[in-house]
Amino acid sequence: AEPGSNGTVWVERNTYRIDEWANLDLRISKTFRIDKYEITGLFEGFNILNWESPYSVYTTSRYSSFGLTSSYQDSRRLQLGARIRF
Repeated sequence: AEPGSNGTVWVERNTYRIDEWANLDLRISKTFRIDKYEITGLFEGFNILNWESPYSVYTTSRYSSFGLTSSYQDSRRLQLGARIRF
C-alpha cells in the first residue's frame, strides 16, 4: 500500500483476508416425558477439536504487524442445559 499525496493509504482488495479457519460444533439432545411435563436435556460443544484458527488481523498500516493474525477463536467450550415444557 502506497500513501497518496494527501496521506491516504490505498489498500488492495482482500488485504485483510484471514488464514485457513476450521471449527466443529456439536449439539446432542434427548427428550423425556414425565406425566404432563416434557423435559429436554441438552449438551453443546463449541470448537470440539480445539483447533487454533485465526479470528482477526491487524489492520493499522503504520505498524510492521499489518496483515498478521491478531487473535484466535475461543478454545473448546462445553455446556449443559435443560428445557421443561408444561
